[in-house]
Amino acid sequence: MSTFSQRHGFAPSDAPITIRDDAPGWLRDFIVTSAQEVHIGPSDLRDMLCSLLLEAELVVGLAGSVATYLINKVANTDPQ
Repeated sequence: MSTFSQRHGFAPSDAPITIRDDAPGWLRDFIVTSAQEVHIGPSDLRDMLCSLLLEAELVVGLAGSVATYLINKVANTDPQ
């Protein structure tokens, strides 16, 4: 059974992307390459980055938190 919102076409609008290109290219490449090497798929990587960016935006500066979190996450992930 669908919800009222689904039946009547109501949906939250997507949040605007405000920091698309703030990370330097080498960092974006490193993140994707490292995730692929430890078999983290695109959906899982997106989930990790979204939760990280939301937390980083709310709590601390973005650059240091992104790098530290991802390096630790990738280093501690066992491929399955």
